[in-house]
Amino acid sequence: MPCIGRSADGITISVEVKAIPRDGVPGEVTVWLWLMRRDQQAIEDRAFDRTRDESTLHRCRVRFDNGDQVERCGPFTLAPPAGDGEYTTSTSARWHDAVYPPGWEDPGFAGTQGGFLVWKEAG
Repeated sequence: MPCIGRSADGITISVEVKAIPRDGVPGEVTVWLWLMRRDQQAIEDRAFDRTRDESTLHRCRVRFDNGDQVERCGPFTLAPPAGDGEYTTSTSARWHDAVYPPGWEDPGFAGTQGGFLVWKEAG
C-alpha cells in the first residue's frame, strides 16, 4: 500500500507491505519506492521512465516472520517538486536485493502506484 502526503519540508512517501511468505518460509524482501509525476502523454506512450526521478528512489530490506505481518518502508521526505501537478508513490518488492527494482531500466516499468496528491507551488 503506497502512501503519499505533504510535510512541512515537501512530500512524504512510504509503503506498507504485507508478508506473503514463499512456501510459508519466513524471509527478507527488498522494497523500493519512488515519486512519480502524472503525465498523461507519458502514460499513453507507456514511457513511465519520463514520470520518475531517480533521486526520489529509496529502498528498504524488510524481514517477515509470518504471513500476517505488515511492515513499513519509510517515510522518506522529498524536496518539493519542481512544478505543479499530480504526484503518486510507486513501489515494487522482490526477494532479492539490488540498488534498482527489476525493470527500472524498462521505459514501460511503473511499479504499483498509490493515491494521487495535487501539488501547487506557493505563491
